[in-house]
Amino acid sequence: MFPQLTTAQIGAISGQAKGTMVFDKDLNIIKYYDGTTWQTLTNGGTGGAWQNSGANQYNTNSGNVGIGTGSPTAKLHVVHDGTIGARISAKDGSGNSSFLDIVADGGPGSGIRFYSDELFNAAIYMDGNDISFRNIVGTNPLVINADYSGIVLPHGVKISNDGFLIKDIRFGNLAIGSSTNNAYSQPITFQNPMPNANYTVTLTQNSLTNDDDFFQMQVRNKTATGFTVWVKRRDANTGWGQNLQVAWIAIAGQ
Repeated sequence: MFPQLTTAQIGAISGQAKGTMVFDKDLNIIKYYDGTTWQTLTNGGTGGAWQNSGANQYNTNSGNVGIGTGSPTAKLHVVHDGTIGARISAKDGSGNSSFLDIVADGGPGSGIRFYSDELFNAAIYMDGNDISFRNIVGTNPLVINADYSGIVLPHGVKISNDGFLIKDIRFGNLAIGSSTNNAYSQPITFQNPMPNANYTVTLTQNSLTNDDDFFQMQVRNKTATGFTVWVKRRDANTGWGQNLQVAWIAIAGQ
């Protein structure tokens, strides 16, 4: 049996060894001396940070909780020196697989954000009734098994090779502007290379240009990393004054 003392009596103890344990009969908790101060060992009373509520347990701390860190910056801050900082296992009472519910209340826009070295990188969030994926720093909104055995969304869609569609899509808008020459060429470089040069490119003269001018457009020098857009006036005039723009889309796959 531990010595039973009041809170005031425990605070008045001096010269105690590190590891000394007593029962605080005012708070109904066990305390131990860590060499500097008295710490709470149990949550049986009303003075500890962890409290019981029937079969549940909760934390009364008004600040943050740290696991592996003494300076938590969020309600729950986990720090680990391995490759897996935290693991949540979703199983029922019999050990069978179960669902893991992550609830971000607050209506549209609520979701989960991902950080790397305190830098906001990506998010999964609710957009109306749809779930959206957003990549802030990378070029792929979503990648699941980039070997074509899953879904990849660089700027388009790939679905597994036993599904209905495998496509690799790139698209953009080329602002050529005005020119004093009869022809113009501009290389396009993909942010992510295609698997190879076996893709098709469609060029469309942007509707913002002057409808009285007509241009011949060709795709040249296709490689896995990009292609060249070649533009030439169809009439005998030289150059053009308006801001010529060309929309392009490159598609590889079935």
